[in-house]
Amino acid sequence: MFFQQTILALLKTVDNRLFAFMFFQQTILALLKIVDNRLNNMSQINLAMIYTAFLNLSHCFSLLLF
Repeated sequence: MFFQQTILALLKTVDNRLFAFMFFQQTILALLKIVDNRLNNMSQINLAMIYTAFLNLSHCFSLLLF
């Protein structure tokens, strides 16, 4: 909950909506790299599914904000 509020606060301070979406995507990608490093045993298909799900969530999240 705190993490979500922090992201919301950061995104609200950014005037350019495209930049805000890109910033959120970069945050998701950074989190995915951490997940990827910790779950080396997972197959590439599972990682691709997780990646797609996170990108879809980030897109929906940006639509909700604006």
